[in-house]
Amino acid sequence: MIGISTVRDRILQRFLLQQVYPDLEATFSEGCYAYRPGYSIYLAIDQVMERYRHQPAWVVKADIQKFFDHLSWSLLLSQLEQLDIEPLVVRLVDAGVRGPGGQSLFPSLCQFTQRQV
Repeated sequence: MIGISTVRDRILQRFLLQQVYPDLEATFSEGCYAYRPGYSIYLAIDQVMERYRHQPAWVVKADIQKFFDHLSWSLLLSQLEQLDIEPLVVRLVDAGVRGPGGQSLFPSLCQFTQRQV
């Protein structure tokens, strides 16, 4: 069954993203360029080229299929709570991401969970 988000779902997702994103952004590696305001593929390429001139480097492009199907939700939620995000917002994130229309939070939550990799 395909989940189609309603206008209400999309408004809630946008609200949650605005509430949570500043805290998530503070944890992102400076080398992560995907789905971040002010970052682009062109900046990423420039950064790779600049670093490569100074020393050999690895460049990794990855696309993880079904990432959220295998994510430890309890770990993600506890990590959000450790960022001092209000418990109500964490519960809304949990409910909103698992429901239809959670796609607006997916990229930021994905980067947040992978920041220690």
